[in-house]
Amino acid sequence: SEYDGVGIPMRITQGEFSPVEAQRVGRVLAERHPRRERVFLPCGHMAPVTHSDHFNAVTLDFLRSES
Repeated sequence: SEYDGVGIPMRITQGEFSPVEAQRVGRVLAERHPRRERVFLPCGHMAPVTHSDHFNAVTLDFLRSES
């Protein structure tokens, strides 16, 4: 897979109530990427829109921790 050789850190942020298909994509990415962190937010699939404060906070936390 194209993701197998990616060496940069990755945070996979998903909603706990996202559709099964979206959760499957996140699971596959997490299984294949060596430097990944998977985070679940208490929402559906559109976290950046519906829960932007929470999504932005966990995203900024990740970016700060990797800089």
